[in-house]
Amino acid sequence: KVKSHSRCVSFANFLAFIALKVCGLLPWHAPVETRSSLASSLSRAYHVVILLMHFAFFLNSVNRLARGGMVWEDTFEEPDVLLTTDVVIASGSLLALFSCGGAWKYSDRTSKLHETITNLEDYCLTFDMEESWNHKTAVYVPLMLVILPGVIAARFWSTTVEYPHDPAGMASAAFGLVGFSLATASLMSAALLTAHVASGLSLMVDEFALRLYDGDVDDIGHLKANWRVICGCMRKTSRMVKWCIVALACTAMLMPLFVLYNIQNTMHWAATANTALVLCLAGACFAAAHTTSTCMKLSSFVILLDPGPEMEQDFIDLSAFLNLSEAGFYFYDTRLTVSLLQKFTYIVLAVTFTLSSKLLGLI
Repeated sequence: KVKSHSRCVSFANFLAFIALKVCGLLPWHAPVETRSSLASSLSRAYHVVILLMHFAFFLNSVNRLARGGMVWEDTFEEPDVLLTTDVVIASGSLLALFSCGGAWKYSDRTSKLHETITNLEDYCLTFDMEESWNHKTAVYVPLMLVILPGVIAARFWSTTVEYPHDPAGMASAAFGLVGFSLATASLMSAALLTAHVASGLSLMVDEFALRLYDGDVDDIGHLKANWRVICGCMRKTSRMVKWCIVALACTAMLMPLFVLYNIQNTMHWAATANTALVLCLAGACFAAAHTTSTCMKLSSFVILLDPGPEMEQDFIDLSAFLNLSEAGFYFYDTRLTVSLLQKFTYIVLAVTFTLSSKLLGLI
């Protein structure tokens, strides 16, 4: 059973990295080793093609929404109820892709992202945490395999209902379905990448706290040096994925408002699927914020320990050092915490409930 479980975890992690590479978020090669090789050029070309496909989907969605329905018609019609969410999803996926590569600074960004993930892997290998990290990442893979087909199936169902006997409309909707599937997969892969690096950083903090709890404290200076390494990894990782987190957070906040438009126009199945997508994206943002909140609580944890009278002052100094280090995920000067995301969640829920009450006639 242990071997079977280990194989499942390894296979889930393999699928996760394949999904990240297929969606263009990670390169197909090792950027640090082969920056100027043929593999690097092919990987860059593939990334640019994926970007162009997302951009074409974005332009198609905006064009159809602006012209009011099908682009094949000369008369003005009511906008397609799914196109409002298409614009949000396309914008979020484009921003996530640009944050992980882009057409101009692809080599530089991919090499830094690869170096960041490699540093996390090396740290986890040093302290025998690789298996725990793989388990944390593997949890998100089944969710992705369930939510992504469900969202695409709901979109396909709504498309077949909307254009049952209209070849022109079906062709346009089919292009939208392909773009929607690719953009949705990219967004969920960006959420997977964010949760993956956040899980690795969270394990680093947990390992540091466990050493303090077990009394493995020979030299406070060594602990401070180790914490500086952890802080450096966090700052570097947050710089690499900050725009990816912004893309996920903005998409998750805007989606409920446009889902209300879907519900108002009786597209209940599509609205339900989009809600599941919102929960997945928001969960990745909370995973990153949880790492910051864990760092904030670490100084209080150190104060509560009883190291003995000979090291009590050292632990007080260590607690102050941990508090002043202000480790965690940042978006420029804004610290990403669970409390911050909770406030945004309350605001979005309040606005969504108010609008839904008016649209659905509940008040």
